[in-house]
Amino acid sequence: MGQHPNGTMTSGGRTPEENWAVRRWIVNATDIVRITGEVWDRAPAAGNGVITRITLSGSPLYEHVINNGETARFAYSVEACIGPGNTIDFIVDPRNNDDQADDTGFTAVITSVLASGPQSQRICSSSDATFSVTVTGNGPYFFQWRRNGVNIPGAQSATLTLTDVDASDVGSYYCLIANNCGVISSGSAELTLCRADFNCDVFVNSQDFFDFLAAFFSAADSANFNGDEFINSQDFFDFLAAFFAGCA
Repeated sequence: MGQHPNGTMTSGGRTPEENWAVRRWIVNATDIVRITGEVWDRAPAAGNGVITRITLSGSPLYEHVINNGETARFAYSVEACIGPGNTIDFIVDPRNNDDQADDTGFTAVITSVLASGPQSQRICSSSDATFSVTVTGNGPYFFQWRRNGVNIPGAQSATLTLTDVDASDVGSYYCLIANNCGVISSGSAELTLCRADFNCDVFVNSQDFFDFLAAFFSAADSANFNGDEFINSQDFFDFLAAFFAGCA
């Protein structure tokens, strides 16, 4: 980055006129982000060291003083809750007023703590469905799953498992993720049923028809296709309607 970054010669008792933002990132979304990187003195035998800083809209997130002669690379990891219009600045300042020869390395990678969100699923009746989110960061994180905008009681981990799924479970699922500075939402995932896939082999074909007939004529519980507690011709007609409609 090369000598005094704001262009002010500070030897001779003068002090810097301003901080120098090595980079400025202007935020255009709401998120919880993790900022990682390293700072180091690229010319440890010269100058008198520097102060490296990261700020969020002027508020401090990180500071490290590199003294003259230090050769180590100092790793950092910080988290921040951001919103549209925020700025993240990466700043280098002289440690004292003789910094003409300072040369500083400063790297930064900004990533969302939400590494992946739930994926939409189409499953057959009475099977299980699992949604999950993956977060990477310092934590701790808190989770709350929602279906169609309503909190699901007890669903407060990174993974949501639904068992014996039926029509009442169909809907849009997403997860709220929080830490000590804010809350973000994952994307939505749709859960749909393919009732025509009677044998749950992922395909809708003649085998589903034959398997339904076998269940129907043996009065198996699975033949109660419409869930009205009776196994009769209406179940047969309802299955036929679903079978010929298929699954998009």
